[in-house]
Amino acid sequence: MGKRYFLENRMAADIARRAVLLASFLSETSDVDVWVYTSRAHQLPRLRPSDAVEWIEDWAVLSKDPLFTEDAVPRNRLAGYMRQHGLDGAGRDEDVALAVKDLAGRIPEDGAPTLVLFCLWAAQSDGPELADRLREEADRNVFWLFLGEYSAQDSVQEVLRRLRTEAPDIANVRLYNGWDELADTPDYFFYKGVLKPFSRWYRSGRRPR
Repeated sequence: MGKRYFLENRMAADIARRAVLLASFLSETSDVDVWVYTSRAHQLPRLRPSDAVEWIEDWAVLSKDPLFTEDAVPRNRLAGYMRQHGLDGAGRDEDVALAVKDLAGRIPEDGAPTLVLFCLWAAQSDGPELADRLREEADRNVFWLFLGEYSAQDSVQEVLRRLRTEAPDIANVRLYNGWDELADTPDYFFYKGVLKPFSRWYRSGRRPR
């Protein structure tokens, strides 16, 4: 996600912490590939469980802009890449369809089944373009799990809800609105909500072989 709100309020940090735990359920090799997206996806250093605490403080947090210069906190590593990653507010806003395209291009065609946790917050994207992009990825060995708070202004969530009812043959896409605030969601419900649709898709045999 490219919204500073997620990073300043440590929601991204909470998601990163849980992603490490989710990965441990899925594979003994539990490193997590991480991207932020603005007008395109930007890859961050790989998140390793043994380095999770340090990694989160370096790459999943941004400090709020201080009122006075003397109140500024030391910059972490992500802050040094704000302009390069489009997090400084300049240029195009995040575009989910373009980010999906970028991510899909980085996932090996013949690799292991991949679970992508795609976090949304008041996200916007051209509906037909996003729907067409997910249609193109329907036969890939990847499961797209979109996570977000419900928002009537979120055009992406509306596209995902319509896909589920109008295109049930696209089996590798799900939307999960399982929390009001992620920090208040018990881990059990988060894991159940995230892993159950992925596990069903994996067991169904509808994934490419």
